[in-house]
Amino acid sequence: MPSYSESFGLTALEAMACGTPVVASRVGGLPALVKDGVSGYLVPWHRPTSFAEKIEIILANPSLAEEMGKSAVILSEGRSWEKMAKKVIDVYETAFENRSITHKRRGYEKN
Repeated sequence: MPSYSESFGLTALEAMACGTPVVASRVGGLPALVKDGVSGYLVPWHRPTSFAEKIEIILANPSLAEEMGKSAVILSEGRSWEKMAKKVIDVYETAFENRSITHKRRGYEKN
């Protein structure tokens, strides 16, 4: 995934969910998804040689590719739609609770 910029990296996440090690640019949200040396590799963006080297390592080592693929699946499971939706709901609930507390302190609470 030789992106110059990437807000999240859904393509990388989908590949990981399928058990594919990912070689990705170290940009945007990709470092939060791909664990360097665990589920694939992160390389400096705009460095084709770095990408080629990491891809060659994975292709030359089937056991490494298999182990990285298993790790990729495990890491991707933490980013399922259900889990991410729950996290978003948690953020909104926390924000709402904090707003309610702030309003009570300022005397805005309706009786």
